[in-house]
Amino acid sequence: MQSTNESTNLQKLTKVAIGIQARSTSVRFPNKVFADICGKPMLEWVIDAARESAGYISRPNTSRHINANVYLLIPAGDKIKDEPAFNKKAQIIEGSEFDVLSRYKSLLDVSGADYVIRITGDCPLIPAPVITKALNVAMINRFDYVSNVDERLRLSFDGMDCEIMSARLLKYINEHAWTSSDREHVTTFVRSKDCPKNFSSAHIVGYLDLSSLKLSVDTEEDLENVRKQKSRVLEALRLSREISGIQATHRF
Repeated sequence: MQSTNESTNLQKLTKVAIGIQARSTSVRFPNKVFADICGKPMLEWVIDAARESAGYISRPNTSRHINANVYLLIPAGDKIKDEPAFNKKAQIIEGSEFDVLSRYKSLLDVSGADYVIRITGDCPLIPAPVITKALNVAMINRFDYVSNVDERLRLSFDGMDCEIMSARLLKYINEHAWTSSDREHVTTFVRSKDCPKNFSSAHIVGYLDLSSLKLSVDTEEDLENVRKQKSRVLEALRLSREISGIQATHRF
């Protein structure tokens, strides 16, 4: 009789790549990825959420055998690659500044992933469990695409964007999406009438309509709002330890 560990090792390893697209050359707000939010650069908060999710996804489990890793997808030569707070926590992949889809295809080639997760570097308040949940929905149901960003269905706040693509879907859209808009925005082709119906998809719909909340960072005003939100969360966590001696959870 096989032991539990032997049985797990015989399972096919599912590879997951969490790709965070980022650049320091934003026209509206240059260098925003380096902006301080409660003692850390904005992009580091995104990386840490992705790493938390990757650690949870990759934990030893008798029913699944998964390896998840975090990557930063940046334009070639971007100074992001020289920042230790970023490059020590995520593998860097460089590519075209505006053909962001090609960066995700490079991620697929480098990682050999079965699923690619797309998040963006201007969403410092994205909760790690949101990333994990989206992947679970995709894997358990074998969907090719799962997201919470479709504007027709969106209830999550702006700043919690997360999308999952199967390897076969990402390869297809890289070969067939050729407008500059589709290349830059990566997944708009998937949600268009041009994407074949044989790719299965699902959408995560929240319990409350929070879509009016703007918690991504495009301007200085957005940054100040996010700083206030993060400060309040960190203060609540501190107070929880003071009141009860037990760490409160902020899992979404």
